[in-house]
Amino acid sequence: ARCARNGVKHITTGGGGAPLYTPNAGASYLEICSEDYHFCKIDINGTQLDFEAVKPDGTVIDSFTLNH
Repeated sequence: ARCARNGVKHITTGGGGAPLYTPNAGASYLEICSEDYHFCKIDINGTQLDFEAVKPDGTVIDSFTLNH
């Protein structure tokens, strides 16, 4: 799940093999959620962060870029 609260991005990830839980899709601060096994790829280059949450078959669930 990806949330934004007070200008801060929050990532909650846990789809690496344990039982999956249904996220609360109705939360007002929630930007995206998915009930899938996945892994996260994070690339930091200078002041740029690129994030991807990816299913085992290669499908991208979520992605975003932050610049600081």
